[in-house]
Amino acid sequence: MKLKDAIEEYRLYLNVEKNASRNTIESYLSDLSNFQSYLKTINITSIDDITRDHIYSYIKNLDGQLIDSSKRRHLTSIKMFFRFLIRNNYTTHNPSEYMDSPKKQQRLPQTVSGDDMRILIDSIQVNDEKDSRDRTMIALMYATGIRVSELCGIKLSDVSLSHNTINIIGKGDKERIVFFDDETHSILYDYLTVYRDKFLKKDTQYIFLLNNGNPMTRKRFYNILQKRVAMSPLSQRIHPHMLRHTFATELLNNDADLRSIQELLGHSDISTTTIYTHINNKKVIDEYNHFHPRAKKRRDE
Repeated sequence: MKLKDAIEEYRLYLNVEKNASRNTIESYLSDLSNFQSYLKTINITSIDDITRDHIYSYIKNLDGQLIDSSKRRHLTSIKMFFRFLIRNNYTTHNPSEYMDSPKKQQRLPQTVSGDDMRILIDSIQVNDEKDSRDRTMIALMYATGIRVSELCGIKLSDVSLSHNTINIIGKGDKERIVFFDDETHSILYDYLTVYRDKFLKKDTQYIFLLNNGNPMTRKRFYNILQKRVAMSPLSQRIHPHMLRHTFATELLNNDADLRSIQELLGHSDISTTTIYTHINNKKVIDEYNHFHPRAKKRRDE
C-alpha cells in the first residue's frame, strides 16, 4: 500500500470513526506529512518498505530542527499510525514497535516579566481588525494561561462577558472554566463588538479568525506573536507557551494555591504543575530573607 494512501485512510479514521478534534488531526497529519517527505528523499513510498532504521534516521534528522519534546511527538504520531495500519490489516509489520522515544530532559519553563507583557500588549496600537485580533489573543493568553490550541478553539458561546469567564475544552475534551480581568474584558469586548465581523466570510462561531474567515491556527498564532514581539520595544524572544508559563508563575508568586493553578491550567496531574515551584525564585529569596536567622540578623544591623 502506498504511504500517501495509508495516510489518507488514517485521516478518514481520525475524522469519521475516532471523531478526533481538528487540532489533533492537524497535528498527527502534519507529523506524518513530514515523515512522508523525508521518505521520498530516500525513495521509500510503500508502507511495507519502511524499516525501523528509516524511522530512527528520520528522528535523528530532526536534531537541530526540533526540541526533544517535538521529536517525541513525531515518533508518537508514527507509532499511532502503524498501530492503526496493523489493526485494519493494511500491513503485517510494525517497524515502530518497541522504539524508545528521545530521552525527556526536564527544563525550567521560560517566562516573561509582567512589565514586559504590559509593554508588548500596549505596543499593539489598534488601527484595524488585525491589530485588535492580535492584541486580544495575546492579552487573553496572558490573562488566562490557556494553550494556543485552546485559544484557537474558543467559540462565541464559550465566553461570558458578564462573568469574565471562558469555558475551555482542553486536552482529552476536558472542560474547565478560566477567568480574565476587567482590562482584558475591555480588550475582548472591543474586538467582539467592533472588529470581529470584519473577518467574517461565512457563518462561524469561532472567535479568532484568519483573513480568509477560517479559524485561527496554532502555526498562524505563532507567526503573529513573533511579528508583534519584533515590532515592540522588547528584545526577548517570546514563544506562545511562555505566556502560559508566565501566567502560572505570577499566580504562584502572588500566593495562589497550587491546586487552583492546576485547575486553571487544566493539568490532569499536579506533578506537572509543580515545575513552577522551581522557578519561583523571587518568592524563595523573600522567604529566606524573612525567616532565616542569619538573613534576619543582617537585615537588622
